[in-house]
Amino acid sequence: MTCSEIRLSPDNKHLYTGNRDINYKKRDSLSHLTITDDPAGAPELKQVLSLPISIPRNFNITPKGKWIITGGQISNNLLAIRRNTETGALELTDHLIEVPSPQCILIKTD
Repeated sequence: MTCSEIRLSPDNKHLYTGNRDINYKKRDSLSHLTITDDPAGAPELKQVLSLPISIPRNFNITPKGKWIITGGQISNNLLAIRRNTETGALELTDHLIEVPSPQCILIKTD
């Protein structure tokens, strides 16, 4: 297993990590950790969400924090994951589209 990406939520209260299964045993996932205001406090693991994609190379959070878009480098697709903006919890959706070998997820903001 290797880490692919680390991102903070727009409110800086939730941390997300992409986990890649480089042995292709379908253990790819996103982890959700919470951040406290205590500078001595360590992030607390809240959730590990198994992903239906292979090798989540990169992911990004939409500006309002409602969605996480991740790309499956080997499975050749993009997946939209619903994110609870208050609790930070993640929920799989069936929003999956084919894209050849996505490497980087950029979200344009105006």
